[in-house]
Amino acid sequence: MKATKRSGRIFLNKHSSNFDHAEFERELERRAARHEELRYRIAPDCKVHIEFNGIATQGAIKKMISYLEMGIGDFPRNADDSAKRD
Repeated sequence: MKATKRSGRIFLNKHSSNFDHAEFERELERRAARHEELRYRIAPDCKVHIEFNGIATQGAIKKMISYLEMGIGDFPRNADDSAKRD
């Protein structure tokens, strides 16, 4: 089989013996890198879910961290403070 790329899609030609499995795997990894989900438990009663749509670069991650740091004052210092706000 041979993988050919047409307008962002991979098509396989079963009749060709020149199928490049390594290139096919790299293309699948590139596609998977465009959508990533991370899930963390950051406290006993708090989970965070981060979803990236598109390629997340180091610069984009740093920008996200900056946004989180700017808004940190909007959140309670601890779980006890949270109960007092409600």
